[in-house]
Amino acid sequence: FFGANAGSANTANNNSFFGFNCGLANTTGVQNSFFGSQAGDANTSAQNNSFFGYDSGGANSTGANNTFFGSLSGAANTVAHNNTFFGFSSGTSNIMGTQNAFFGSFSGVTNTVSNNAFFGYGTGLVNSTGSRNTFVGSLSGDANTTANDNSFLGYDCGGANTTGARNTFVGSTSGDVNSYADDNSFFGYDSGGSNTTGIRNTFVGANAGDSNTDGNNNAFFGYDSGGANSTGDNNAFIGNYAGNANTTGSNNTAVG
Repeated sequence: FFGANAGSANTANNNSFFGFNCGLANTTGVQNSFFGSQAGDANTSAQNNSFFGYDSGGANSTGANNTFFGSLSGAANTVAHNNTFFGFSSGTSNIMGTQNAFFGSFSGVTNTVSNNAFFGYGTGLVNSTGSRNTFVGSLSGDANTTANDNSFLGYDCGGANTTGARNTFVGSTSGDVNSYADDNSFFGYDSGGSNTTGIRNTFVGANAGDSNTDGNNNAFFGYDSGGANSTGDNNAFIGNYAGNANTTGSNNTAVG
C-alpha cells in the first residue's frame, strides 16, 4: 500500500493499492489492484478488480472481476461485475450493468445496462438502457439511448440512432441519420445515409440507397444503386447505379 490512507481499513490478502485514499474502505476484498488517487476507495468486499486512474471504480463496493483504466472510468460502478472500461470517463455512469466492454474516451459514459461492446471515442455515448449492442468507430451509435441488438461499424455509423433496433450498419456514415427505424442492413460508405424511418431495407455498396428516407422493404446492391430513392417501397436494384433515378416508385426491379 502506497499513499495516504491507502488500504487503511484492509484486513484481506493479495491487494495492491497505490495512491491517495486508494482502496480506502476495503476490508475483506482480495486480489485487487488499485492505482491512482481515490481509485476503488469505496471497495469493501469485492474481488479481482483492477482500477487504474483517478477515481476509477471510485464507487465500487461489491462488484467483482472488473477492469477500469482511465480517470473516472467506471466511477459509479457499485455492484456490477465482469466489465472492462478503457478510457477517460468510459462507463462512468454504469452502476449495475454487467458484461460490458467499453474502449475509448467517453465510450458508454451513460450506460446502465448489460452486454454492450463499444469501441472508439464517444461510442454509445448516451446509451442508457439499450443492450446487446456493438458499436465500433469514433462516434458510432453515439445517440443510441434505449435500442437493442444493433451492430454499427465505422465512423459516425448509426450516429443518430436513438431507438431503432436490430440494425446492422457497416461503413463510415452508413445509416448515420437513422433514428428509430428497425431491421435495416447497410453496407458501404454512406449507404442508407439519409434513412430516418425506413424499415427492412438492405443496401450494399458505397452510396447505395443514400437518399432513402422512409422507403421500406428495398434491396439495393451496387455502387449508388437506388441512389435517388426516397420513399419508394419494395424495389430491387442490382448493379452499379441501378435504379438510381427512381425517387418514389415502388415494386420495381432493375438489374445491370
